[in-house]
Amino acid sequence: MKPLATLKRSLFLPAALTLLLVACAGLPAARPADFAIIYHSNGGMLPQGANIEASAAGGAYRLWDGRVEIGVAFQPTEAQLDALYAAVRDNRVERIQSYEEETYDRGGSSISVTAGGETVQVSDSGMSYVREEWQEEYSNILGALDSLVLPAGPEPPPASFQVVWDDTLLVEPGTLIVQVPLGQEFAGLTSAGYGAMAVTVYSHNPAGRYAITAQDWDGNTLATYTLDLATAGGVALSSQSGQLTLSPLGGR
Repeated sequence: MKPLATLKRSLFLPAALTLLLVACAGLPAARPADFAIIYHSNGGMLPQGANIEASAAGGAYRLWDGRVEIGVAFQPTEAQLDALYAAVRDNRVERIQSYEEETYDRGGSSISVTAGGETVQVSDSGMSYVREEWQEEYSNILGALDSLVLPAGPEPPPASFQVVWDDTLLVEPGTLIVQVPLGQEFAGLTSAGYGAMAVTVYSHNPAGRYAITAQDWDGNTLATYTLDLATAGGVALSSQSGQLTLSPLGGR
């Protein structure tokens, strides 16, 4: 999977409109209870991107590729939230500056940080560019988000499974959203890149059981499947005549 710094999507207004909220005082030294961060990206003309949300209330990591979106719900630990907040504070997100330049079909990334009752938004997408002198700080924050959602450490997580789909889904109308709740067992999510039609989900529990749900864009449930890591290596999605099916992928 490419690092988040290379996945781009425009979502927010230029950072200059919001920097004045907290630029003078800076962020609190300790992580406030309302700390939350949202990251959004896309690939410009390519229909792919990512979204990360993290706070004490929970987290979500979503990747989309064409008409298929894979979303994993997880619960960040206190240590993970502290590390993420430290990266945001130490890299002075409230001071990062951007400028606008007429640009067409450019992807990008943006972050929105709430802390201490204030919200800061920074965009490096579309016509908005983070200034060169702040690129390192912005990249450091994206790196901290990488650490939150990608497998970490010298050893791989104890368990993993795949969610794969075939080209029958690429011709179906609308967008297919696949929800995978992992909670505190979440250990990462990776994709081989645009067009791979597969993601790998990592878990801390080799005996995990996960209720996978496929929905349409309006939230209607199309299919469900309970994945048992003791017996299957993942789940495969396909569609025939508009009927979606979820089936076990490989045996253990």
